[in-house]
Amino acid sequence: MNVKLKSLLNELLHNEKVVSFASQIMALIMRFCYFTTRWTIVNKNIPDSYHAKHEPFIICHWHDRLMVTPCVWKWKNKKLIRRDKEK
Repeated sequence: MNVKLKSLLNELLHNEKVVSFASQIMALIMRFCYFTTRWTIVNKNIPDSYHAKHEPFIICHWHDRLMVTPCVWKWKNKKLIRRDKEK
C-alpha cells in the first residue's frame, strides 16, 4: 500500500468525527436489518425459566445475526460476566 494512502487512512480512522459518522451509519444498517428480518425464537420457555429463577444462561445465535442480537434480547439485566481476573 502506498505510504501516503496508508497515512491518510490511519489519520481518518483516528479522526473522532469520521469514527462517529461511521458508527452512526453502522447503527442505521443494523436497525434496517432488524426491521427487515423475520425473527424466530425457538424454545423461548427455556431461557425464560432460567431468567425467572435468576440463574445464568447462554443464548446462541447464528453468526450472521450476531450484530443485531441485542435488538431481540427481551430480558432485563443484559450482562456479559467474566469470572476470570484478566483485564
